Amino acid sequence: MERFSQSTITSKDVSSSCWLSQTGQAVLLDFKAGIVDDPFGVLASWNQGNELNFCSWRGVTCDAKQRVLSVNLSSSGLLGTISPSLGDLTNLEELDLGGNDLTGQIPPELGRLGSLKHLDLHNNSLTGNFPTSLWNLTNLENLLLHVNNLTGSLPQDLGRLSKLKKLYLGNNSIGGDLPISFSSLTSLEEVSLENNQLFGPVNEQLFGLSLLRKLNLTNCQFNGTLSNDTVNSWPQLEELSLTMNSFTGGIPSSVARLEHLKYLRLDSNNFTGSIPEELGTLQNLQVLRLCWNKLSGVIPSSLGRLSNVTEFYIRDNMDISGNLPPELGNLINVQEFAITGNHVGGTIPPEMGNLQQLRLLMLRSTKLSEGIPAELGNLASLEQMYLDFNNLSGSLPEEMGRLQKLQRLYLYNNKLAGTLPQSFVNLSSIRDVDISNNQFVGSINKQLTGLRTLVRLNIGNCHFQGSLLEDTVASWPHVYDLAIYSNNFNGHVPLTLLNCTDLLILNLGDNKMTGQIPSEIGRLYNLVDLHFDANRLNGTIPESLNNCTQLKYLRLSSNNLTGDLSPLNFSSFPNLLLLSINENKLNGSFPTGLQLCAKLQLLDLARNKLSGPLPGFPFVLPELQILVLNTNSFEGAIPSWIWEARKLHVLDLSRNLLSGTIPKNLHTLDGMIHPVESATPLLAILFIVSKGIARMFVTVPADFAVLNLSGNRLNGSIPAQLGDLVALRSVNLSRNAFTGTLPDSWSGLAKLDALDLSANQLTGQIPTSYGDLGSLGFLDLSRNNLSGRIPSNEHFDTKYGNTSFLPGNDGLCGEVIQRECKSEATEASSGGKSNRHPFASIFSIPGTIVGFIVGTMSFWLMLLFSSRAIRRLDRLIGLDWSPSDPPTKKLKGPQSDPRKLPSSHDQTSDSSFYRSGGSGSSPLLSSRGRTSILD
Repeated sequence: MERFSQSTITSKDVSSSCWLSQTGQAVLLDFKAGIVDDPFGVLASWNQGNELNFCSWRGVTCDAKQRVLSVNLSSSGLLGTISPSLGDLTNLEELDLGGNDLTGQIPPELGRLGSLKHLDLHNNSLTGNFPTSLWNLTNLENLLLHVNNLTGSLPQDLGRLSKLKKLYLGNNSIGGDLPISFSSLTSLEEVSLENNQLFGPVNEQLFGLSLLRKLNLTNCQFNGTLSNDTVNSWPQLEELSLTMNSFTGGIPSSVARLEHLKYLRLDSNNFTGSIPEELGTLQNLQVLRLCWNKLSGVIPSSLGRLSNVTEFYIRDNMDISGNLPPELGNLINVQEFAITGNHVGGTIPPEMGNLQQLRLLMLRSTKLSEGIPAELGNLASLEQMYLDFNNLSGSLPEEMGRLQKLQRLYLYNNKLAGTLPQSFVNLSSIRDVDISNNQFVGSINKQLTGLRTLVRLNIGNCHFQGSLLEDTVASWPHVYDLAIYSNNFNGHVPLTLLNCTDLLILNLGDNKMTGQIPSEIGRLYNLVDLHFDANRLNGTIPESLNNCTQLKYLRLSSNNLTGDLSPLNFSSFPNLLLLSINENKLNGSFPTGLQLCAKLQLLDLARNKLSGPLPGFPFVLPELQILVLNTNSFEGAIPSWIWEARKLHVLDLSRNLLSGTIPKNLHTLDGMIHPVESATPLLAILFIVSKGIARMFVTVPADFAVLNLSGNRLNGSIPAQLGDLVALRSVNLSRNAFTGTLPDSWSGLAKLDALDLSANQLTGQIPTSYGDLGSLGFLDLSRNNLSGRIPSNEHFDTKYGNTSFLPGNDGLCGEVIQRECKSEATEASSGGKSNRHPFASIFSIPGTIVGFIVGTMSFWLMLLFSSRAIRRLDRLIGLDWSPSDPPTKKLKGPQSDPRKLPSSHDQTSDSSFYRSGGSGSSPLLSSRGRTSILD
């Protein structure tokens, strides 16, 4: 900083100094005027009446001539704008206003600060484009504008800042490509452009920056390859971070020549090819991240020479294969080790037990097999172990009990077996355990008792057995997620669970638990997700459940619960999304209080003994997506709120006593027209009839639309408007009393996979448009009164057989059911042309005349017979002739409509009904149930 001796100061200098003093003070006060909030009082000394010289104000530095050289007010919490008058401090070398809450644009007047070397405005809320005047600051060495809301692009004039050493522009919204002039910034040592919208190639722009030590281009849109020549031109580089871009091609082998390199981050690009073996020569490397690319080949054993690496990540490169090199056990300083999402197979090398500094071990989603080596018990610093989604087998080694610092253990989705080791109880720091979807057996009480730090335990879908002891559960006071589903646990629900008041998720489903749901279950008032389904629980639903006001998911299905739903006060569950209580023995009526659960998306009360009508207006469930009420005794018409549920895409009301018609106005069923394919699938065990069989769904995608109204008493015609529900995958209207013809406007149901209209009273022909339903794999139109030719096309000829149309439908014909149509039979008998002798027509005329005469004479002779003779003839041919009735044939079998099929509750076998020769098979019977033999 320039200093002056008193002997050299002239009157001119004093005059100039006074002017500068007045200018500096005015500028600083003008800056203060633009600050609207100074929470820490850093500008309290900035006062014109202050006896202190402005050069002594906080954050201000002057030279001997009272020229302001530095203003540093970083991290002071200042709220306001940057005063343009700062541009008058022409001798200013440092302006640091970073870490405040300054808004507005960067004043163009700052471009007048020709002496400025350091400009730091980072971590504010500045907006707008870069002032072009900034590129006049040719003495600038550090430009720090990161973490703002700056927009625009980088101009070619950027190359004029030839002395620039640090350029930090990250975390803005800067777009465009890098200007070619970027390569002129040959003094650059640190470049950070992360989290912007920059794009394009970088080789030409970044070539020749020989002093570069740090390059961070994370989370932009740069693309193209990274050339060996460009990388070679950065001999001093210590950090290369290119994560989350679109770079392609191979990893340049020249990276291995960057002997100073400490951080190599190439995650989330499109790099291809193999991992260069030469990377093993980077002895200073501390972080290696090659995740989420398209790399292939094997993991080089040379990487085991990276003795200074602390982070080693090669995740989610699907084409990497081979085995884990044992040499990786030489990474003695590694703290985080992750190789996941690939085809690496073989075994876990025992040498991995040498990694004494290891805190995280992640080998998930690979092809690793065989057992977990006992040597992993030597990892004394290990805090997290992820070995899930592999093919690991065998039992857990006792040595795992030595992992005293282990907090998280994920072994799920393997083939691990045997009992849990007794040493499991020594995992005194364990917090999160997920060993689900394995083949473990035995009890868990001894191994898991005393793990007081446990907050999450998932041992679902194994083969554990026995009862869950009260003392075991009592030793988990802080558990918030407990999942022991799909095992063989028996006995009662432990009452000590009720002391685990932090529980958010409790899943005891699919076991063999007996007894009742604890009456004080409401003590778990934080519950969000409760599963008691698929057990052997009995009794009624406890009223205290109303205390669980945070519930979103309530699953009590497949038990022996009795009573009705009246204990549930649905106003207590404003956040309820899913209610599934199917397959119990519940009775009573539909709970009208459910309308208070305005967020409900799935309701499944199927297979109970519920009865009565479904509620009508003003009942409504606006968010309902799935409604399953099958196999109850609901009666009456289907209420309008169901047909107006805009998000409904699965509707199953089958096997009830519902009556009435299907309305024609169905356009409000938007979930069956425009499904939200991006919506999160609902997790629920549902049985949906499709293709004639009940299919189990654990997740129901939002674009899966189903309509099942079978086995009711619905009547009227099938509305053509069902064809507007274009998202439908399955339609089942069978076993009702629908009449009329088949709708001819369903060609738009391109996703329809199953259609069942059997056992109704439908008439007419099968529309040819049904052949356009290309996705249709199951069709059942049997047990109706359809007639005419079955359409002949690719689908009807190859996909469907007799069972799609028979029994019933006596008037149908066609090749599919091997029944000739009448017109074809006549044509076939004549060969399509006359094959008679030329003289046959001549002789046929007199024969016809003779036959007429003989027939007439016979008729009159019959009239001469006595009444007694006529009655004898009646007994021979089955006539009942009384003076008041014409002769008719007595009918055998039921005197009903012969085409009327059994009702939905008729237990007669459909096939026997057709084959027995009963009324349904007689070709003589009219719609009145009898036919005159003289007709």
